[in-house]
Amino acid sequence: MILLTIKFRWDKFLVGSIVFLIGILSQGIQALLGTISVVPGVGPLIVKFFAIPLVLLVNGVGNLLTFFAIKMGYKRELIDAKMLSITFMMGLLMGFVIAEMIK
Repeated sequence: MILLTIKFRWDKFLVGSIVFLIGILSQGIQALLGTISVVPGVGPLIVKFFAIPLVLLVNGVGNLLTFFAIKMGYKRELIDAKMLSITFMMGLLMGFVIAEMIK
């Protein structure tokens, strides 16, 4: 967002306000879902009903951006980013397994 602001010379106050409002909105949604999930029985099911499509949507957008990045010639940067995330996930998984073995 910052790079787009600089490139297209958008108004800084407008961009800052939009980012602030998106942050407030996301915190509100998180608080609402947290409150709903406290309801015994149906609460977690309702939250899962809304959360799973959101995760799939974010994954789809990531795949679409990856496709366009490859087409634009950013293969090396993409490989570096994917390797970094895979390394992080493997470390997280190994830490979880080791912690479970120590218990």
